[in-house]
Order: sequence, then C-alpha cells, then structure tokens
Amino acid sequence: MFFRRRPFSVFMLAGCLLFFGSAVEAHETRPLYIEITEMEEFVTVFWASPPTVSEQGFPSITLGGCRAVADIVEMAGNSNFDAYRCDGEGQKRLRIDYPSYNPSISTMVNYKSNGESHVSILEPSASEWALPSSMDPAPGAARYFSIGVLHILNGTDHLLFLGCLIFIARTPARIIATVTSFTLAHSLTLSLTVLDVVETPVTLIEAIIALSIVFVAGEVVRNDRRTITWRRPIVAASAFGLFHGVGFALFLTDVGVPQGERFMALLLFNLGVEAGQLLVVLMLMAVGSMAMMSPAGRHLKSNETTLQTICGYALGGVAAVWFWERIISAA
Repeated sequence: MFFRRRPFSVFMLAGCLLFFGSAVEAHETRPLYIEITEMEEFVTVFWASPPTVSEQGFPSITLGGCRAVADIVEMAGNSNFDAYRCDGEGQKRLRIDYPSYNPSISTMVNYKSNGESHVSILEPSASEWALPSSMDPAPGAARYFSIGVLHILNGTDHLLFLGCLIFIARTPARIIATVTSFTLAHSLTLSLTVLDVVETPVTLIEAIIALSIVFVAGEVVRNDRRTITWRRPIVAASAFGLFHGVGFALFLTDVGVPQGERFMALLLFNLGVEAGQLLVVLMLMAVGSMAMMSPAGRHLKSNETTLQTICGYALGGVAAVWFWERIISAA
C-alpha cells in the first residue's frame, strides 16, 4: 500500500500548498449574509456581517441597475436594510465593496422572489453577483447538499484540522477510522445545535476550533509517536469534532433552515459536508501519490522530518493568530 511503504513528506507538502495559501487569509468561519427580496414595488436588501468584523470593516452593499429609496434605510449593529426601486429591464447586479480590504469571509446570498428562494455562496474574492433571471428548479431542502459541499471546501479551519489528523493517522485503516469519528462527533453537535437542543457561545466555539488546529499542528511538530494523538488519532478527532460540529451549525443557522424541512435540510447539509471532506481527502492522496513519483518527490524523502516541522509550525502559527483574534473579539 502506498501509505505503508512510502514516507509522507510529499503528502505533507501537498497539504501545505493546498491549505496554507488560503489559510493565511482566513479569519472568520461564518459568511457575510445578504438577503434580497423581490416585492411588487421595491427590492429589499438586508445584510448582516459576522460579529468579529469591526464597524470600520463593514462592506458597502449596493444593487446595480436600481435606485435606492433614501427614506427606507435602517442601520442596527452589524446589519443594514435598504430598499430599491428597479424600473429598468436590465439585469440587476449585487455589488460588494469593502472600505480597505476584504477580511476573507465568504458571502451567502439568499435571493427570494415569488415565494421561492435561491441560495448562492460566493468566494471571498467575489465582488459582484448577478440576480438570476429564473429560480433554481430544485428549491427547498435539496439545495442544502450543495451548500454543505461548498461550506466545507471554503472551511479552511475545518480542513486544516482534518488534514493534520490524516497526516498523523497515515495508514488507510486509521485514516478511515479518524475521518469517521470526526464525522460522527460533528454530526451529533451539528444536529443538537440546529434543532435548538443546546446553546453555545459563538466566539468561544470559534476560538476552540482554532485551538484544535494549534493542538494537532503541535503534535505534528513534536512527532512523538507515544502520545495519545499519534497512537489513537480518533480520540482527538472525536473530542474536537464536537466543537467543529457547532461551527457547522452556526453557519447553517446563518443560512436559515426551512421549518417544514428541518430534518431533511440538516441531513442533506451534513451529507454535503461529508462529500466535501471525502473529495479533499482523495485529492490530497492523489496529489501526494503523483508528486511522490516525481524527481522532486524522491528528493524530499530524505528531508521528511524538516518538511514536517516547517509545515507544522506554519499551520499552527496561522491557527494561533486566529485563536487570539477570536478571543479578543469575545472579550
């Protein structure tokens, strides 16, 4: 088997290259939420920024092709409500502008028209979004599968934690057991939180998620095979997976869950998260396998420990910055 016979140097490098570039810019796990509602006379635009973004960093949200109704504007905390008149026949475009820089948060747009809803998740780099001329043919709970996939692919902190544990697990059997235990743990708290069985402090949970990456990155750097994390990575996956599940739930709560389809939406969102996780795991394995057969990969075999240490410090350092940012915002 590839994982039994070969060093993990190139596998670790693949993980660093895939995650570190986006990790250095990621600060917030929840999205900027924008809700656009088409009405007979007006188009309303409501937006809410994550609480960790300061007022100086609030975006300017405008609707191109329409004119703002100045007497229907209300500002409250980290949210804003505007109304527009759209008299033209041209395509309406949502515009997102940050005052100085984008704090690397994704944007969730919930567009409502004629009793139907269309949800899109925009990358942090996206500054414009065209309102669809026709609605998604499969509204309702079905869209939550794709929302789950997109969320985990954009969820750098969740993927960094899982990636470090996969590196520690190494063999296929241990990787499967680790990913499964992480899945079971976060599925439990995701369900309990969305169904309002438990309540948790938002900023504290996000700080613990960042701390979980610091912990597993430290284990990678120490490389002490006698620790419980190295001997039983499912323990760390299960324990911290409970907190990551709450993080998923916070995102899903921001999106909104249809009351009549709560269980189906929850199931599909969770399945989407798992599909995204599996995609990332398979991608890392494929990249690592191909790179190992290259001349550069063979050269890196002799430097596996050094590469492991560098990547561990880099990823742990980024997560430590997130941890302190989230602790400060909670104070």
